[in-house]
Amino acid sequence: MIERNKIKTKDGKTIIAICYLPDTSNGKAIIVAPAAQIIQQDYEAFSIFFQQLGYTVITFDYRGVGESAPAQLTGFEARLQHWAVHDADAVIRFVKSSFQNQELIYIGHGIGGELIGLAQASQYINRLVLVSSSLSCKRLWNRKGRWRLFARKLKMRMISKFLDYMPGGWLAYYPELPKGVAHEWANWCDRPNGLFDFFPENNYRKLQVPLLAISFLNDWMTPEKAVKELLAYFSGSSISWHQIHPDDPGLRKNKQYSFFDLDMKSQIWPLLQKWLNEDCL
Repeated sequence: MIERNKIKTKDGKTIIAICYLPDTSNGKAIIVAPAAQIIQQDYEAFSIFFQQLGYTVITFDYRGVGESAPAQLTGFEARLQHWAVHDADAVIRFVKSSFQNQELIYIGHGIGGELIGLAQASQYINRLVLVSSSLSCKRLWNRKGRWRLFARKLKMRMISKFLDYMPGGWLAYYPELPKGVAHEWANWCDRPNGLFDFFPENNYRKLQVPLLAISFLNDWMTPEKAVKELLAYFSGSSISWHQIHPDDPGLRKNKQYSFFDLDMKSQIWPLLQKWLNEDCL
């Protein structure tokens, strides 16, 4: 069964979430926190796969994105910190209260993983998975990567400043983004310690959970140094880091957005399934 839910945040916004409810529950609930460039429907195949294994799976759209966006983004106020402090926080609390006796697994994709320590409700997470998540900080890229990053930041700042939002399609296949989200991400990238220069008080080191990090070695947006730097802030967690090599047998695609594609069902998803079944709590 699939249900749509309207979740109210602490600041009064409405977040749309989709709940994939299994016929017989295995006692585990998965929250999929999306990357900035993804809408929750892109996780449908992944969600149904784990639903059929007995997991309760919850996906959602941040404010200003997908089903949680207003009719017009012009003038709409949203920043990355809102996505964490209010949106992700509200979804975690919703799942915690709706599925009280279930193990809570949080899968953060891209920015969804990078932000998790800013959500106060992260204390309720039992297991944490980071997929292609890294610290957004330009010093952690190599020279070629910094030039690509500079071009992306410039494009986002100029276009969003002119239009008052970031239109879809200007950055590959991205959905439309609120202006504040684009600008805040660019500002984080320019600081020596990324978001941690803006939010020194956070929950990253307080999390004491099993953590699985999955990254792609040929993904320029998540260089190895940036993944390693982000993981260092989860010093209280027990970390397993799986790096996927471009030459790994059976893999046709090796980029951060391909992890949740259906053709990864037999290639990478079993890795996650095995880890979720391990008794490491």
